[in-house]
Amino acid sequence: MMGTRSPAAATAVRATVPGARPVSSTTETVSVTVERGWQVLVASGFHLRAVSDEHSEANTSAFARRLETWIGPGLVVLAGDTFELLDEPNNSPRRALTAHPRFAAALRGFAEGAEHTVVVLAGDHDAGVLVEPHRAEVIAMGATVAARLELEIESGAGLSRIRVEHRAAPGRAPMVDEDEVAESAEFYRVLDRWWWLPLVAPIVVALVVFGVVALRGAASWEISR
Repeated sequence: MMGTRSPAAATAVRATVPGARPVSSTTETVSVTVERGWQVLVASGFHLRAVSDEHSEANTSAFARRLETWIGPGLVVLAGDTFELLDEPNNSPRRALTAHPRFAAALRGFAEGAEHTVVVLAGDHDAGVLVEPHRAEVIAMGATVAARLELEIESGAGLSRIRVEHRAAPGRAPMVDEDEVAESAEFYRVLDRWWWLPLVAPIVVALVVFGVVALRGAASWEISR
């Protein structure tokens, strides 16, 4: 029986799922035992951006309806590319979830239910969920974050093992490139720290131009005297 959720520590490369057998590695794997009578829902490729559109609203609303009507114990797996962090580098899980409130509320509500577990796997478009600050934003909605998931499914025929992980599209680098993840994390940290710079830069430029014009005007006035 799965017990109380114990989120992974933000600084540890290790994940813990209720009733799970954590596996420590540099790319992070979690293992979950699915008991008889449990339902498992796996979805991927939402590519949620910081602003919703008709397509994302339709997909997330259909998914939310499934969670809102869920009966009994179960596991929900978002198997990669839930968030669009590659083509929209200023995006974040928090921004994407804020733009899709019904989807976010359904996930949080499901995660809070008895014998419910949510696992979010990194994809090639949202590998940044493995590192801070994005990791903490996903954990805040009650989910466990990992690069891959090992399911141990109990049935009348015995125990079956299934691995769930996101596969990069043809032509893309395989998941998960740790150097790229680290570089991505540093980029997000810099972006969050200096978000105001694009707003201030035009003002600074205008002041410099105004100063140059004023100095030239003063010089011309002195010469004319």
